[in-house]
Amino acid sequence: MTAVMKIATATLPNQVQLQCPNAAEALAIYEDCQWYFKHGIKLEPGATVVDVGAHVGIFTSMAAELCQRKMTAYVFEPIPQLASLLTQNMAQLEPVDVQIYNCALGSETGTAEFAFHPETPMLSSAFPDETDREYVDFRETLIRNSSGPDVPERLQALSKIPRFLRGFLLDQTLKKHFRHERLSCPVYRLDQIPSMQSIPRIDLLKINAEKSEEMIFQGLEQLWSVIQQVVVEVHDLDGRLDRLRNHLTSQGFAHVDCDQMDILKGSQVYLLYATRSSAA
Repeated sequence: MTAVMKIATATLPNQVQLQCPNAAEALAIYEDCQWYFKHGIKLEPGATVVDVGAHVGIFTSMAAELCQRKMTAYVFEPIPQLASLLTQNMAQLEPVDVQIYNCALGSETGTAEFAFHPETPMLSSAFPDETDREYVDFRETLIRNSSGPDVPERLQALSKIPRFLRGFLLDQTLKKHFRHERLSCPVYRLDQIPSMQSIPRIDLLKINAEKSEEMIFQGLEQLWSVIQQVVVEVHDLDGRLDRLRNHLTSQGFAHVDCDQMDILKGSQVYLLYATRSSAA
């Protein structure tokens, strides 16, 4: 039985209104997206952007505003329920040229089983058997970062709760958000998608794919020469952060930097930023 995903309207701080499953989630994603424009990452009018893991289009809408809506975007979202809202939202960005793909990206063409979280779709991933482990890791990260002198703004309410109660109260909330169902999604290599094969330049490749980032890298080998900037969320599993950092360097990116969002300090989740000399 397919879960029903609620639909709300979120007004982002840039005054763009988007249809989304959860307004609070959309605002949290908007805040996270501010981190993507650090370490020399920038966009100008006329840019071409590839958004992998587009959700309902929050990052793409931000990029469009930075480019004064003079931008071409290729956006990828594997979850059909999100892709439907993405299509509605991107229609509001005219005259931005947006091409939407309801598929996942990886190292090979095929299908993948996803864990779809209807309450909080940003948690959806192509690793449904790892959901229990993800729950524990996320819970521990929130509890750890809700203590100390520099508590992130989003965790300040949690920090005011007595520490011995935080785990109990988090469990009441997180169990709802981590409820999921399995669904099958098509997977393609990015460099085998026809529109990508003739693209002369990609000014920014953004990837947020919940642990699929290394497979996505493997599926864009024919495109590296046209990619000018990269920002990718990396789950540092078995040395992945160093592998992807080294790979970006080997592809000629002069500046490769690493950072971590305040709310995720101490976790295995990082951001990698790569720019070529001409883009920095």
